Amino acid sequence: MTSIVVAMVVIVAIAAAVVVYVAYPHRGERLPVVPLPKSLDAPAVVAPEAPREDRAEALYVRALDLARKRAFGEAGEALDAFLRAYPDDPRAVRVMFWRGEVLFAQRAYVRALEAFRGALAREPTGDKAPSALLRIALCHLRLGAPEEARAALAQLRTEFPDSEAARLADRVTQEGT
Repeated sequence: MTSIVVAMVVIVAIAAAVVVYVAYPHRGERLPVVPLPKSLDAPAVVAPEAPREDRAEALYVRALDLARKRAFGEAGEALDAFLRAYPDDPRAVRVMFWRGEVLFAQRAYVRALEAFRGALAREPTGDKAPSALLRIALCHLRLGAPEEARAALAQLRTEFPDSEAARLADRVTQEGT
């Protein structure tokens, strides 16, 4: 019994020596002295944050890059984050359109339809409007609503007759409506 107690005391002493050695690795060396601020209430120095435009651009580029890489879950989150943070940004309509593309690729046609309609409502004559109308028609087809699809395609042909989307609408009409 005594040998057990002696062994435990030796183990505790060795453990204490290891703790002291690890906790104080300088072993007698002089530690560098860091001067304290004159006032402990002084504000901490923080690196300046990137300008808002730079953050918006970085998020926009990242979101589109994720969408192009077909990382749809992450792309959707990044696109949503952009729209929450920068709803009035000039790129917001493009982000809404791309959000629709991501949802369409995920076969979430109802939500994709909402995204495309939102982009079209914000800029009814913008550069993404013809493509949004085509995608709206495709969403309606996937949802089993051919009449709504035909109406979107007719609007596309009427409002943007010379667009690439209008030329694709003819193929969609032949194939599915």
